[in-house]
Amino acid sequence: MTVTTLADTDIIHFNDTAQTATFVVQLFEAGLGHTPTQATLSSMLSSGLTQPQLAEAFVASQAFADTNNGGVLVNPNAHASPTVVDSLFMNTLGHLPTQSTLAGYEGLTNEQALVAFATSDTVANVVGSVVTSYVDTYGDGLIVSPGIPIDTVHFI
Repeated sequence: MTVTTLADTDIIHFNDTAQTATFVVQLFEAGLGHTPTQATLSSMLSSGLTQPQLAEAFVASQAFADTNNGGVLVNPNAHASPTVVDSLFMNTLGHLPTQSTLAGYEGLTNEQALVAFATSDTVANVVGSVVTSYVDTYGDGLIVSPGIPIDTVHFI
């Protein structure tokens, strides 16, 4: 994996990355059941990765595996696992998906399934206030630290 970092002279202010910050917090809430630490969010925003690349790294993390797949690492590019989708629904919404809802995840990868779930209207209705509050609280004045590669980020 090629790791992209910002130069030491690059400073990105939060207003330039609010959409990505919101996306990352949505992944944490839907995928792990909590918000990231401010340091973790800053590191992820500093990585220079796109939203799909961030989601891929997130799904490949041990924390995601521990929460959603019994500790077994998840291949983000494999077909969406019903076990992972079931876990996302149970942990975030408190119920399993219906068969027709689960069928809607067929043809997606694990990474795509997480993004679809985390950014869905249903999940936004459940975690949206937490996400908005977190981004509003930690977003003011957040400056992304340059030069932090994504492989040094720990998803906690």
